[in-house]
Amino acid sequence: MIPTDMAVEALAVLEENATALSVPLLTPDDLALARTFNDEMVECVLTGRIDRYGVLGHELHELLYSRCPNSHLLSLVRCQAAHIRAIARDHPIYSATAAQVAVREHYVLFELIEAREITPAEIARRARAHRLRTVRTILDDVVSRLEDSFAER
Repeated sequence: MIPTDMAVEALAVLEENATALSVPLLTPDDLALARTFNDEMVECVLTGRIDRYGVLGHELHELLYSRCPNSHLLSLVRCQAAHIRAIARDHPIYSATAAQVAVREHYVLFELIEAREITPAEIARRARAHRLRTVRTILDDVVSRLEDSFAER
């Protein structure tokens, strides 16, 4: 089995490229749906609906790379995303901090895409940084909670 950090890094690399190829082909309806998913994710953060947040996050990212014209790349990113979802399902970890940062980053990306003020290379860079930053924030949050727990004992 691939270690989780390598699996996430592989997803980040695949997803960044599929997203960069897909974004120019996204329709206004696609972007409206992406905003709807993100709005629902915000509501999930506020109400603690962690499972729904994860589903919506997957749907949002799937939407952003779904129009990738390279079918082989699209197949690879979907396979790797499914692998990560399986790991998350078996070992759920949630960070409200990471969730809040992620939804803010989504809104910024949507605005750049809609304004057509972002190059494919910049989309790729931001998509990869977003994925890796989210995972790093989750891990930092978990470590901090563990340290607090040990300090209380």
